[in-house]
Amino acid sequence: MHPYYWLCLVLGMVVYQDFKDRAISVWTIPSIFLLGLYAAWSSPTWEPWFLYFNLSFVAIQLIGVSLYFSIKHKQWINITEHYLGWGDIYFFLAITTLFSPAQFCCFFIGSLILILLVTGIYHWSVQKIKTIPLAGAMSLCWLLYLIALYYYNTSSYNDWSLLQYIYG
Repeated sequence: MHPYYWLCLVLGMVVYQDFKDRAISVWTIPSIFLLGLYAAWSSPTWEPWFLYFNLSFVAIQLIGVSLYFSIKHKQWINITEHYLGWGDIYFFLAITTLFSPAQFCCFFIGSLILILLVTGIYHWSVQKIKTIPLAGAMSLCWLLYLIALYYYNTSSYNDWSLLQYIYG
């Protein structure tokens, strides 16, 4: 059975758990990472440096967010205390195995913008919300992204397809 079927199952569970309880099971993170690593090694276009790049990208994003809030509050701020949960951070690290570098950057930034817009509209128009189920929402974005990849018959490890789409 292809690892994407198992990934869809695990990520579907992340969506359900995070939206329901605002927490995810501890076993989901290693499962996503290992299934993603298996899918990556099974792909003929995956390169090991993809993982290093994606992990570095996440680290830079987290450091940037920490610096932003530290400068804003004029003291060192630990973002895991009030802004971001450990499950979300571990989730970011786990999904690094699912993409090539350009697709990861586009997915990561694009899904965060989409989540921010949707939750902002929901918060403004329907109901005030205190927390965002970030891992669950990103899992939902990945499932939609996987449908798009299937529709366009391409791989999440092939940046060439993405670059052709961007540049025409």
